[in-house]
Amino acid sequence: MRPNRRAIVFLAAVMMCWSAPALPAKGGPTLRELQQAVAAEPKNPQARYMLGLKYEIEGRPQLALKEYAEALKLKPDYPEVLLRSGEVKFMQGDAAAGIREVERALRLNPRAPQAREALAFMHGRQGLTHIEQGRPQEALASLETALKYNPRDDGLLNNLGVVLSQLGRPAEAREAFEAAARANPNNPQAQFNLGVAYLLEGNKEGALQQYAILGLTRPQEAAELFALISFPDRSGMDPSYGKFRSVAPGRYPESFRTPPTPDYPSPLQSAPGLDTGGRHPSSLPGSRLR
Repeated sequence: MRPNRRAIVFLAAVMMCWSAPALPAKGGPTLRELQQAVAAEPKNPQARYMLGLKYEIEGRPQLALKEYAEALKLKPDYPEVLLRSGEVKFMQGDAAAGIREVERALRLNPRAPQAREALAFMHGRQGLTHIEQGRPQEALASLETALKYNPRDDGLLNNLGVVLSQLGRPAEAREAFEAAARANPNNPQAQFNLGVAYLLEGNKEGALQQYAILGLTRPQEAAELFALISFPDRSGMDPSYGKFRSVAPGRYPESFRTPPTPDYPSPLQSAPGLDTGGRHPSSLPGSRLR
């Protein structure tokens, strides 16, 4: 009995589907797939890195740090892992270790903008902590280091002015506030602090100019500055009256908030951010990663 034509076409289609390579999974490999890849190649630092990224994305930082540590045992000069590990450690409260690892990442890849941005943020956060805890000398060192990585950051410049004023260097403090206001005219703390600095130097006209600038967008700060200009002796009634104001750093930089996502079709051969010379090709067949 001869098979009919429709049956032959159907069987051919089934065979083609059976033999065709699996399509790449959308959204990158799953956690289980990456765990299996690491189990199959435990000495592959890139596989460890990819699994660590997946743990980060899924909100499991301690497991991510464990995989990053394993990757660094296998490849100590792995800048991408050092950056990720350092940022996670910083967010988990180990600021000193986090900074050390990101600094190592930057030494290995001096042109990495994410590392420079991260270090500016980290040292800036440390500087603010020192200000709040009454350690101006330590705050000065942290902020000066942060500004080496991001010299035009208005928040860092403003906080530098606050510290310089605490250290009895009013002219330098005013210059820092001026630089902060130039870098970001919409920074209300910098504009307010600059008005106070002018007032302390006896420059009432400069203080009134800052009042006018603030009045356009920040009426509350403008009113407070005008009250200080008009009634400077009120400082004895309110300890915070006329004090310079520090700026808390904004949200974590993008690299902190959004770890790179592993992609198909060859996740162990194309880790995010890894240059060609540092790749660790996987011997796993593609079907084992799908």
